[in-house]
Amino acid sequence: TIKENAFTGSHGVIVKMSSVRDAHLVGGTLEGDYYEHDYAHSPNHSEWPMGFTINAAARDCSVENVRVRNITGYGGGNGIGKDARGGLHYFSQGAGKYVPGGLRPADGTLDESDAARFTTGFLDISEQKRYKFLQVSKYLGYQGRATRSWQVVACWYDAEKNFLSSETLFQYRPVMIPVDATFLRFSVEAGSVDEANKCGLCMCLFRVPLNCTVRNCVFERCRAVGYAASAMKNMLFEGNEFMFSGEALAKCAYDAEDGWDQMQDVYFLRNWFHDNPINNSILTCAGHNFILEKNRCAIHFWGRTHSPCVRDNDITSGTYYCDSRLRSGYGRFENNRYAKALTVAGAKTHPGWDYVVSGLDLTSTNGFKIDLGPSGRLVGCRLANRTARVANASGCVFTNCTAAFIPSGNWFGVQVGKCKFDNFYETNTYTKCVFTATSFHNFRGALQTFEDCVFVNCGFSMLTAANIRFTRCKFIGGEATCGWWSHPSHIEYADCSFEIAGASYLRIPAYTIRKIVFDKCLVKTSNAKGASLIDVHDLRPQPTDNQVGAIAVRDCSFGAGISKGIVVTGNPNGASPKQVTIESSGNTFAEKGGTVLNAAASLPTWTAR
Repeated sequence: TIKENAFTGSHGVIVKMSSVRDAHLVGGTLEGDYYEHDYAHSPNHSEWPMGFTINAAARDCSVENVRVRNITGYGGGNGIGKDARGGLHYFSQGAGKYVPGGLRPADGTLDESDAARFTTGFLDISEQKRYKFLQVSKYLGYQGRATRSWQVVACWYDAEKNFLSSETLFQYRPVMIPVDATFLRFSVEAGSVDEANKCGLCMCLFRVPLNCTVRNCVFERCRAVGYAASAMKNMLFEGNEFMFSGEALAKCAYDAEDGWDQMQDVYFLRNWFHDNPINNSILTCAGHNFILEKNRCAIHFWGRTHSPCVRDNDITSGTYYCDSRLRSGYGRFENNRYAKALTVAGAKTHPGWDYVVSGLDLTSTNGFKIDLGPSGRLVGCRLANRTARVANASGCVFTNCTAAFIPSGNWFGVQVGKCKFDNFYETNTYTKCVFTATSFHNFRGALQTFEDCVFVNCGFSMLTAANIRFTRCKFIGGEATCGWWSHPSHIEYADCSFEIAGASYLRIPAYTIRKIVFDKCLVKTSNAKGASLIDVHDLRPQPTDNQVGAIAVRDCSFGAGISKGIVVTGNPNGASPKQVTIESSGNTFAEKGGTVLNAAASLPTWTAR
């Protein structure tokens, strides 16, 4: 055991592995001054005392079977290190001025007609060759993508500037310098040459921990955070246990933050997070290609975490931000088990890109909550007995679920049974879905599109200022009601079929009619007492009666038991002055003398054509 003496200060480390190779810390305990520390007189919140750190150009190093406990700041950490031998980097060289046009990868010549790319001059790398690698990025690692694409087209040339080869670089990722190369040129995507000249890209190579392992360690009562990860590449965290850590400052058990885009290819395997005071999270603020497998933890990814992979984990709560294709990359979330909540969120406006969550089987009766906004998509999942706010879904089964608000998105091939969905305030599309005994409540203006869907004993209610289009849908039982004092709605049915079980399918007050269309529909009833397609059941005046309404029933076929397409059951005495046009054309009735309109003919403001 190495015990840290009580002290007043904000920085300190018990074991430091900086720019070393094949160094290993195995066994034992590192103990801080958590209980003896002079917090009152320590600057910077006593944040930086650490158990151990793997810094700078450390290579092939490990910390194994070590218990780190009672640390004032961070239990463990890694990064570039200001005190690294030789400094933060091996070299850094500016890119100079750009010229219009992009490099041709085949021969390294400049294509001046390429208006989307801009290219550097010949950059001398004769001094950098001895380091074998370089990266093209902004200086340090936390500024994010500098141009309109992560990709950079690079061409290598010899000492006489003869073309050698080309490749596509990814910003912040080191690549090997060809042995014979003396010059480099690269092209970037930008809106103008001025934008390219301001992008801040340079050639550089930082001293970053590489191929290092933290395995089978215990982080116990580390005040700021259990482990603070920064710049790193090819790192493994396996079989570690985090507990009672993250009570202040970062407030999480594992925090990958300050390395940003210099954190690459990090693998978390079989780590266990429990009893941490704020949360049991693996928190990442950026980085590229984080892989999490077989861990027990909570997870929180911010949108700059690029192309993460989360598979086969036991997760209490998972939060994944997806901001855009360029910013967040391609996320993979497969066969995980969630105990409390799953949230996929993103930019306030729809980014046109989403993270896919697959393989969920959430059919228990616990209080699990799922919230997937426009940035999230469920594929091949089963959900039952829970709150499920899901914008996008494909091939899923929802049973006995509720959602208080439906975010903008689309569903394809989803089976829904005994669910209740409220508040359709954003645009949505539903294709080839089957809904059974499900209620849809409160539509407010935003377009809802249903195509090739089946509805069995489903109800639509509170259609106020609704804008809904049904195409090639099948309705078996159920009904649609517009609700009291609702604003005028636009509802269209095209090539749909109805099997009416009650007195009518669409029950609508006069004041809710803006445009109601049934086009090429097949209507039949299982009601022995007869039925109608539309029942106008309330004729009372409304302030919106100055808005002209229209009902169109075209080329529809009515089966036996339906002698009237539209019935008016409201009292015409003192009725509203609302003008409603009734269009009836090409309809056929199995009942002799069947017609689209009945009592409305006695209302002078209602006209048929």
